[in-house]
Amino acid sequence: MVGGRRHSRPVTPAGTISVPWAVLVCAFFIGLTAHAPGARAQDSLSSGRESEVYGHVVEQNGGDGVGQASLLFLRLVEDSVIDSVAATTADDGTFRLERVPPGTYALVTEHLSFETRRDTFRVPISKDMRVRIPLAAAPVELSPLRVNVRADWLVETGFYHRRDRGFGKFLTPEELEKRPVSSLIQALKTLPGVHYGQRCDQGFCRKVLTMTLSAGRTACPVTYYMNGNEMHGPVSPRDISVQDLAAIEVYRGISETPGQFYGRCGSVVMWSKRSGD
Repeated sequence: MVGGRRHSRPVTPAGTISVPWAVLVCAFFIGLTAHAPGARAQDSLSSGRESEVYGHVVEQNGGDGVGQASLLFLRLVEDSVIDSVAATTADDGTFRLERVPPGTYALVTEHLSFETRRDTFRVPISKDMRVRIPLAAAPVELSPLRVNVRADWLVETGFYHRRDRGFGKFLTPEELEKRPVSSLIQALKTLPGVHYGQRCDQGFCRKVLTMTLSAGRTACPVTYYMNGNEMHGPVSPRDISVQDLAAIEVYRGISETPGQFYGRCGSVVMWSKRSGD
């Protein structure tokens, strides 16, 4: 001390003292209730010998101050934590602690945007300390961007509402675009319980799409709907192009079929594309 003034010396935290951090955490809670024998002696000697610890938390790349960083000072005696004090940096990254007893300290510096830093250092007797703490930016892992686009007119028809109920099988516009098929029959053949084959009635045979009902009964021809209206007369799924459809609903049996799309043996509800789809 010269001229009655305290002299400051810059200190960069470094691992000068190796203390296992698991031990520090355990010792901290133990030390709250039972101090080490030498702790009280150290405290009794610290009166009038305190120092001021002040400094700056900065970005490692660029040197800008890091505001609202949390600092936890853990005072150590014989590898045990006997005291602690917390501080938060100002907007410019600066902090100041007064009347800090001399001794060994562990320092934990945290901020949401930076990697947590841990250091150990010694506070001298009756000498102020200036500390500069650089923090490395922490990589922020972002969830992948998912965009769900719903056609307004399909929303108005109740397509997505029925799908969210969990009954039936739904082929959305996105799913239809991914399927390398051209005809309706190719799109539906892969669905459980859907069959395409020849069926004869009173000596007249033709290929039809049939479904095995959810109850497991014999397969029978399905009922077709286009834009909410039942299609009457023979319908060949081979003649319906998937490229002309915006969405498809498939129901197996009355138990899962909405009333407006009644079909004794199941229903296939198709929605054609509109301009802009």
